[in-house]
Amino acid sequence: MQSICPRLTPLRALGRIANSRASSSKPAVDLSKPQVVVCPNGVIACWHPKTSFPYEHTRPIEMADLSFEKNRKESVYNDAVMSDYEKSKMRQGPNNAELREIFYTNKHEWYTRTREERLYDVAAPVPERKK
Repeated sequence: MQSICPRLTPLRALGRIANSRASSSKPAVDLSKPQVVVCPNGVIACWHPKTSFPYEHTRPIEMADLSFEKNRKESVYNDAVMSDYEKSKMRQGPNNAELREIFYTNKHEWYTRTREERLYDVAAPVPERKK
C-alpha cells in the first residue's frame, strides 16, 4: 500500500478540488505562495511556484553588443575561467610528456589506473589449482 502524506494531499488533488463543487472543512491551499510540508515518514515536500518578473523592470538587449561578444574569441569570462584552470591543483606539476622525459619511462607509466589494476599489484598471488 502506498503511504500518502496527509498534508500533501491538498497539493496533489488541487486540480480535482478546483473543478469539483464539493465543500471541505479543510482550508484551501494557496498555490501562489511557497508551501512546505513534513510528512510523517520524515520526507519534506516543497512547492515553490515560478515568480513572474514585471516587464517594466526589464532592459532591452543590444544586438551590437551580442555580435561583438560572439566575434571576440577571448571574453572576460573565458579569461577568468582559464586563469582559474591554470591555478587549479589538477594543473600543478609536470604533465605526462615531461614526466616521461624526466624519468626515461614510457608514456603508459604516468596514466591513471583503475582500482582493480592497483589491487592486482598488492594482492596475494592466485593459488595454483590441482589438476
